[in-house]
Amino acid sequence: MDFTSRLAHCGPAGLEPVALVVYGLRADFYAHCAAYHQLRTALQDGQVVVGPMSSDELREAIVNPAERAGLQVEPGLADLLLRDLGSTFDNVGDDHTGKYEAGRLPLLAHALRATWRERHGHTLTVDGYRLTGGIQHAVANTAERTFTALNSEEQRIAASVFLRLVKIGEGADDTRRRVTRVELIDGSSADQRKVQAVLSEFTRNRLLTQHRHTVEITHEVLLRAWPRLRQWIDADRATNLIRQQLDEAAAAWDNAGRDTGLLFRGSRLDAARSWATEHKPEMGPRASAFLKASTRRRRLLASVGYTLASLVGVLALVASAAAVVAFQQRDSATASLISAQADRFRESDSTAAAQMDVAAFRKRPGDQNLRMKLTSEQNTPLDQSLTGHVESVAFSPDGHTLASAGSDTLQLWNVANPTQPRMLGKITPPDGTSGVVAFSPNGHILATGNVLGSMQLWNVSDPNHPAPLSPPLTGGVTTSIAFSPDGRTLASGGNEGLLRLWNVTDPSHTVPLGQPLPLGQPIKGAGGKTSVAFSPDSRTLADSSNVGKEVWLWNVSEPNHPKPLGQPLSGHTHEVESVAFRGPCRMILGCGSVRTELITFAS
Repeated sequence: MDFTSRLAHCGPAGLEPVALVVYGLRADFYAHCAAYHQLRTALQDGQVVVGPMSSDELREAIVNPAERAGLQVEPGLADLLLRDLGSTFDNVGDDHTGKYEAGRLPLLAHALRATWRERHGHTLTVDGYRLTGGIQHAVANTAERTFTALNSEEQRIAASVFLRLVKIGEGADDTRRRVTRVELIDGSSADQRKVQAVLSEFTRNRLLTQHRHTVEITHEVLLRAWPRLRQWIDADRATNLIRQQLDEAAAAWDNAGRDTGLLFRGSRLDAARSWATEHKPEMGPRASAFLKASTRRRRLLASVGYTLASLVGVLALVASAAAVVAFQQRDSATASLISAQADRFRESDSTAAAQMDVAAFRKRPGDQNLRMKLTSEQNTPLDQSLTGHVESVAFSPDGHTLASAGSDTLQLWNVANPTQPRMLGKITPPDGTSGVVAFSPNGHILATGNVLGSMQLWNVSDPNHPAPLSPPLTGGVTTSIAFSPDGRTLASGGNEGLLRLWNVTDPSHTVPLGQPLPLGQPIKGAGGKTSVAFSPDSRTLADSSNVGKEVWLWNVSEPNHPKPLGQPLSGHTHEVESVAFRGPCRMILGCGSVRTELITFAS
């Protein structure tokens, strides 16, 4: 017979009940009673709703017990207790119903007992009450005083005990939890006598209540009033919740005759095993057996599943082999049709033919004839061309925008679909001439330079409406321009033998970005500068000379003080017209007018 049945069954049918059972129920647990038939009946027919106490009732609860014990209550103490209780009264009619926070009456009871311990003779005094910390802090002070009197090992035991005595709320407030003494003692790795000593110490101070076989926190308000306990609960709520779920599931499994249907599986088992790895000493024998049984069940199911999967796999292979052959035949036939269609368009529309060859190759990747066609087509220009006299081009970092510089204008193109380029915006330099262009690493700034000695920065974050960011910069004859990968420095070179560096980290001197500042003195090279390039780490700059057939390397880790890195790279058979770094390999690609050379240099 369960607990609710015993409550309802107080004697043989038809006879007077042998006992009258009165029990209190908190309002937030009212709905839980609906799951039990006997409690539903009792709530429907025999409930008495108890509201907050009136001012007179609260005062009587303070004064009368003291007088029956032969004590006196100092004038003003009752009023102070009522004020600290947080009660207010309507003073309407004779009701005078108190309004105070639910759950605070146990705090009042504890404060009165603490005041009795600080009494003066036979009088409960205001000073004695204040020494306890008042209603708000009396229970917390008692708990903290009890805890700090323990040694370090006993304090660790106390933390483990109190966490097991709290039911961690899932979508509800945390509440106290009644636990068997065996579970508390056996579930700890500490000496049983020390665990019992800790329980006894907190029980002596009326913070824990020990029944015949169980232990519980005396006042639930301790969960909110004692900051240290609140900290233990909140410090690792997820872990505490896993431990609680494991304990409760193990108890239900054991009570149901160790029914395998109640074992953990899936993510719940994974979480419990992970918790057990770090908290094995905190796990009781029942929870340990439950976890082992859950793990064995998973391994058994995995073994059976593997066997079934193997059988299914064999059958699937037999079925899929025929399907693969059919799919291969279908794809081969489709590739032949696409390739034949591409041959028809090859003379009239080479772009469409190339796209068809790609589609055919995806259907039949092993076809060597298609591979050769794609190899020959990879350097074939698309049929779509950009209008205007183009001297220099640059792609934005995301590859969606192309800047083309002509002799008198600069255009921005949307090339997200290379077969259908679309002009976005047009820029006319102040001096009517554009020559070289370069995008910043974030793609928001475009730098331009020309042979008339003018440089310009443009805001191209909206390519449809490019706008100047600064007045024209005097940069000398500019035939090459490049941003450092970190976006902090701009380099420009020209055929008058000068290489300039510009600080573009704080372009705030003019609206909206400002004018870059030159760094140091121009760097003099061995001849005309025709190409500049930064290393991937922005610490090294290379520039080429088309006069002395040389490549210079500069240390620009401090752009205000650039330094040459040894002697220039030389020995090229032809003029070097452009240079580029090849990734992190620290190699330079020197492009001459006749051939391309790879150059390795020491770091």
